[in-house]
Amino acid sequence: MISESGRKRRNLIVAGSVALGLVALLSLEFSLTPRTDRGDWPTQFRSNGEQLYFTGMNSNGEAIRATGGGHMQMMGGGSCAACHGVDRQGGRLRPTYWTVAPAITEAALTGEHGDSDGHDHSSYTRESLAEAITKGVRPDGSEIGSRMPRWLMSDEDLSDLVAFLLPDEGS
Repeated sequence: MISESGRKRRNLIVAGSVALGLVALLSLEFSLTPRTDRGDWPTQFRSNGEQLYFTGMNSNGEAIRATGGGHMQMMGGGSCAACHGVDRQGGRLRPTYWTVAPAITEAALTGEHGDSDGHDHSSYTRESLAEAITKGVRPDGSEIGSRMPRWLMSDEDLSDLVAFLLPDEGS
């Protein structure tokens, strides 16, 4: 039998362990999520594509819609920047910190590479990037995971977004 003082000590240990766990989770919240603070976003956009990337709305004020994308996309406000970040470097996503939104810088999209997070792919062209955005397909034809929304937008908006992401494609 456990004495009254033993029970109190055990309860204190359990409560302390729970408190430490919560502190650890909160520290993950601030250290592993991509920097998507709207305060870091531009206040004026140089192009329709840039505005689409940051706001999920075109220059006419029309919101683009998405299918899929899961919880993070819904909470992030429906823009590319919500997951891929202000600097397009990507980052770990909440609430599943083991999920990583890949970098979508021009170098990351056009270089042949592979990385430890499994984001290896052939070089994107403007056409294959448009397929990735709207159909969730990589240049090699493999499917991008279901956490990546399939964006529904006009051809003009898609062209503008792709041109923002890959401004200097040579083909």
